[in-house]
Amino acid sequence: MSEEALAAVMIKPNEDFELKYFKIPEPEPNAIIAEITAATVCGTDVHIWRGRRSVPLPIIMGHEGVGRVHSIGCNVKTDSLGLNLTDGDKILWSIVLTCGRCYGCIIEKDQVTCKNRKIYGYMSCQEFPHLNGTFSTHIYLRPNTVIFKVPDNIPDELLSTLNCAGAVAYHSFEKADMQLGMTAVIQGSGPISLYLTSLLKEIGVKVIVIGGNPIRLEALRAFGADYIIDRMKYKTPEERITQVKELTDGIGADRVFELTGHPSVIPEGISMLRRGGKYILVGTASENIKTIEINPSMITLNAIHLIGVRAYEPKHLLRILKHFYEKKRKYPFDKIITQKFELKDVKKAILMYEAGKLIKAAIIPK
Repeated sequence: MSEEALAAVMIKPNEDFELKYFKIPEPEPNAIIAEITAATVCGTDVHIWRGRRSVPLPIIMGHEGVGRVHSIGCNVKTDSLGLNLTDGDKILWSIVLTCGRCYGCIIEKDQVTCKNRKIYGYMSCQEFPHLNGTFSTHIYLRPNTVIFKVPDNIPDELLSTLNCAGAVAYHSFEKADMQLGMTAVIQGSGPISLYLTSLLKEIGVKVIVIGGNPIRLEALRAFGADYIIDRMKYKTPEERITQVKELTDGIGADRVFELTGHPSVIPEGISMLRRGGKYILVGTASENIKTIEINPSMITLNAIHLIGVRAYEPKHLLRILKHFYEKKRKYPFDKIITQKFELKDVKKAILMYEAGKLIKAAIIPK
């Protein structure tokens, strides 16, 4: 009897997931099938399930994940770094598949700008190879997927969070180009904020976080955030801007990171910057968000730089992996996972994440 995978399938937005079985195919010569050992819920998963991101339905959601090699194509001998790879090895993979042929891939050499890119967890499960997301017992990693072999001594659910939250944090950190002695404001207190805080503290940056979720703010303090501006206490943009100016001797922050996903905070964040500062947009990643009004003179007269960060490149995943390994005793990364769920409870995990009742939800397929 053919071996089967079990997956949580999204049929329509806002509805229950259906548990469905799919035949596990033989991998192509350059492909790998991984058995998912842990997956984690991302804010983008909430957008997809709520219908705020356009995806082809039906779909196996989930892009954050980690697993072990279940079966391996005949041409695959090593991971992307040249380490020997065989059945049972623990692996992490880049969520983005690029074409290698477009202007972004060839001329710009920036995989984020690939015109034809595909993302695991965003592809329909209607057609072969079906197993395209991590909310499943197995995933089909197509040819040209960047794969890293990882040690066995790190909890799988923590490794899973690196596969988007951690790597996006590193991409944002790289784009910000910060130096010792600078000040950064982080708008938002989710998982990306935690990883970003650890990266910023390592180079001597003063970190100010704005958020209102007590569970997440407590974790950010443990990660070394220098100042917390609690939205429950400072309820208006004017109050929060004043707090930032006071904490920066009236100058303003060198960098502000938008990690909330709510465009309404953008004018506020720009007002917190010093002249010549950089505003890094990360969280507003839904196609159906409302537009906002910005006075362009705030940008031109203050020489503000606006920078957009989309997903990550494989190099960012590798670098956050190294940061994680080197600093796992210094920062409480274990605080990121606050609850584990079975595959049948994906909807519950998404709703609890959306409601801010946890920092990160892990799905352990069974």
